[in-house]
Amino acid sequence: MSKQCIHVIVEGSEEYAFFEIVKQFGVSEKFELHIENACTFGNVSPLLEEYVQLYDSDCSFAVYDVDGKKQDGSPLK
Repeated sequence: MSKQCIHVIVEGSEEYAFFEIVKQFGVSEKFELHIENACTFGNVSPLLEEYVQLYDSDCSFAVYDVDGKKQDGSPLK
Protein backbone atom coordinates (compact mmCIF):
# COMPACT_ATOMS: atom_id res chain seq x y z
CA MET A 1 0.00 0.00 0.00
CA SER A 2 1.53 3.33 -1.02
CA LYS A 3 1.15 6.33 1.26
CA GLN A 4 -0.27 9.69 0.20
CA CYS A 5 2.38 12.39 0.68
CA ILE A 6 1.09 15.61 2.27
CA HIS A 7 3.16 18.78 2.68
CA VAL A 8 2.05 21.44 5.15
CA ILE A 9 3.74 24.85 4.89
CA VAL A 10 3.17 26.77 8.12
CA GLU A 11 3.62 30.47 8.82
CA GLY A 12 5.55 30.19 12.06
CA SER A 13 6.50 28.35 15.23
CA GLU A 14 3.00 28.15 16.73
CA GLU A 15 1.58 26.42 13.68
CA TYR A 16 4.65 24.22 13.39
CA ALA A 17 4.29 23.11 17.02
CA PHE A 18 0.63 22.26 16.42
CA PHE A 19 1.33 20.08 13.40
CA GLU A 20 4.26 18.41 15.15
CA ILE A 21 1.80 17.39 17.88
CA VAL A 22 -0.58 16.09 15.20
CA LYS A 23 2.31 14.16 13.66
CA GLN A 24 3.38 12.83 17.07
CA PHE A 25 -0.11 11.54 17.85
CA GLY A 26 -0.14 9.98 14.45
CA VAL A 27 -2.05 10.31 11.25
CA SER A 28 -3.63 7.49 9.34
CA GLU A 29 -1.11 4.99 8.06
CA LYS A 30 -2.34 5.99 4.60
CA PHE A 31 -0.56 9.36 4.89
CA GLU A 32 2.99 10.62 5.15
CA LEU A 33 3.01 14.13 6.67
CA HIS A 34 5.82 16.65 6.03
CA ILE A 35 5.84 20.02 7.82
CA GLU A 36 7.87 23.05 6.69
CA ASN A 37 8.14 26.19 8.82
CA ALA A 38 8.20 29.28 6.58
CA CYS A 39 9.14 31.44 9.62
CA THR A 40 7.02 34.38 8.37
CA PHE A 41 3.88 34.93 6.29
CA GLY A 42 5.93 36.33 3.40
CA ASN A 43 7.71 33.01 2.89
CA VAL A 44 4.62 30.78 2.86
CA SER A 45 3.51 31.45 -0.71
CA PRO A 46 6.96 30.99 -2.32
CA LEU A 47 7.52 27.77 -0.36
CA LEU A 48 4.10 26.44 -1.31
CA GLU A 49 4.81 27.19 -4.96
CA GLU A 50 8.19 25.43 -4.67
CA TYR A 51 6.62 22.35 -3.11
CA VAL A 52 3.90 22.18 -5.75
CA GLN A 53 6.41 22.49 -8.62
CA LEU A 54 9.41 20.52 -7.33
CA TYR A 55 8.22 17.80 -4.98
CA ASP A 56 6.20 14.72 -5.70
CA SER A 57 3.41 15.29 -3.21
CA ASP A 58 -0.23 14.35 -3.40
CA CYS A 59 -1.40 17.43 -1.54
CA SER A 60 0.14 20.67 -0.27
CA PHE A 61 -1.40 23.04 2.27
CA ALA A 62 -0.52 26.55 3.44
CA VAL A 63 -1.41 27.43 7.04
CA TYR A 64 -1.53 31.05 8.24
CA ASP A 65 -2.37 32.75 11.54
CA VAL A 66 -5.88 34.14 11.85
CA ASP A 67 -4.64 37.17 13.78
CA GLY A 68 -3.22 38.96 10.74
CA LYS A 69 -3.86 42.67 10.32
CA LYS A 70 -4.25 44.68 7.13
CA GLN A 71 -1.12 46.70 7.77
CA ASP A 72 1.16 43.67 8.25
CA GLY A 73 0.64 42.43 4.68
CA SER A 74 -1.02 39.20 5.79
CA PRO A 75 -3.14 37.48 3.13
CA LEU A 76 -5.94 37.28 5.71
CA LYS A 77 -7.49 40.71 5.55
